Amino acid sequence: MQLSDLPLQVDPVPGEIVHSWLDRIRHELALPEDHWWAWCGCSATEPERRADGRNWVGLPVVLGRIAEVPPSWRIAPRFRSRYCPDCQVPSAGGARHPILVEWLDARVIACDRHRRLLSPMPGSVTLPLDAVAEIESLHQWLRCWRRSDVDLNQLRLRRDLVLTAGRNWSVVSGGTISSELRWTLGQMGIPEGGRGLDYPAHGPARLGELGHPERTAALLGAYRAWRALEGVELECLPRWPVSAWTWLGRRCRARGQLSMADRIDWIVRQFTLNPRQRHSGGM
Repeated sequence: MQLSDLPLQVDPVPGEIVHSWLDRIRHELALPEDHWWAWCGCSATEPERRADGRNWVGLPVVLGRIAEVPPSWRIAPRFRSRYCPDCQVPSAGGARHPILVEWLDARVIACDRHRRLLSPMPGSVTLPLDAVAEIESLHQWLRCWRRSDVDLNQLRLRRDLVLTAGRNWSVVSGGTISSELRWTLGQMGIPEGGRGLDYPAHGPARLGELGHPERTAALLGAYRAWRALEGVELECLPRWPVSAWTWLGRRCRARGQLSMADRIDWIVRQFTLNPRQRHSGGM
């Protein structure tokens, strides 16, 4: 593929992903998608790269590079349609909404520039971050994590909490353990989408494999669990199955976070007690 062969170019937005920029060129040329993407040669597993392993010639230097996003946190290609309502670029075919490379990180929920939540639909009006105090706090928690502004044990704990919150811990296919929080997000004014997706038993293994509503719910569930475990707000402890807490406790103990593992063990004991006895102890 030689970009110099194209009859027109589209001005890229700094940090825009390659796929978003190429798709706008296709739109301006009014070309069918199947022919266009076959010519571009994008990889099915990583659309930001060519399937044949070669580099595209002539890409604008301001475009974002997928290498900026850690592989373990990249959103799966089918879920990468994420937009900020205020990130608009005028063009001959009408305003376009670019997708930025930083938004391909599954731990990103908002546009930092405009402080608005991201949406899977272009042009959708979304809440400003300061509209819901807990969501703004979640955003800051994730932001510090991505910037490694916390110690290594905290980085690992947050990772494990998110992996726990984003899994289906049942022995059959179904929703994740955070699915019920989609309703909570809806009450906050954040669209919860249609029916949730089903995932295999004890899957998925990566947060990026979750659809948009489930991913946001999992992040909220992980944040609430973290607050409870840190003693900030015990009453917001998520209702996770014992198997999830047990897995999390083993992970903490294996890396020497013994006090955290003891707190998790206490939680497991509470969940296995008679419901009338669950609130008689303390952490």
